[in-house]
Amino acid sequence: MFISPNLRLSLALGSLLLMAASIGNAYSFGEPIRVLHLSPLLGYRWGGSFKNSDTGNSFDMDASPAYGLMLEHHPRGSWHKLQFGWTRQESQLSISNGGISQDRDVTVDYYHVGMQVEVPYGEHLFMTTTATIGASSFSVQNEGNDTHFFGSLGAGFKYFPGDQKRIALRGDLRGYATFIFTDPPPTTPTPDPFEESSVHLDDVFWQLEATLGLTITF
Repeated sequence: MFISPNLRLSLALGSLLLMAASIGNAYSFGEPIRVLHLSPLLGYRWGGSFKNSDTGNSFDMDASPAYGLMLEHHPRGSWHKLQFGWTRQESQLSISNGGISQDRDVTVDYYHVGMQVEVPYGEHLFMTTTATIGASSFSVQNEGNDTHFFGSLGAGFKYFPGDQKRIALRGDLRGYATFIFTDPPPTTPTPDPFEESSVHLDDVFWQLEATLGLTITF
């Protein structure tokens, strides 16, 4: 399963409408403020194991580096930021069934829409709490793409050195829960126990991610 072009277009248009409405509010009093925070991120992602209750296949994903990009929009006078983002992990997936094991390349992408709250500690440090939902895309070698719904919770910080408020050092710790549902099992047996491995998954896929990055404000 994949994200259809219509769904992608709807998500993009919805995001643009939210940002346009908030930006209009931010400039309604004629006082330009920095409403956009753009953050390239680099870090590490752990975890990723689940089991197919229909086939008995077990899946384990190796920990590996992760990277991505976050965009936050701060409406004037609000207590929160709107957050949009994308993060990626390229790793190895071990698939086991009845003593047979296979390793395959896998790429996991998370597409985020959510909210961030910042709490100031002095003039330079801000502690952050984040909640997002969105689509997680699994691209497994020889299996194609599979897309599922996920939710995430995170905490972190932003530190603005000196007297400026344009560039900040950023750190985030985020937990992911992807909800994977099983399709009806095949009506006839298949000689390949891995043939349906990318779609017949019935579990919650947990991951933990730690990243550092720079935030540039506009």
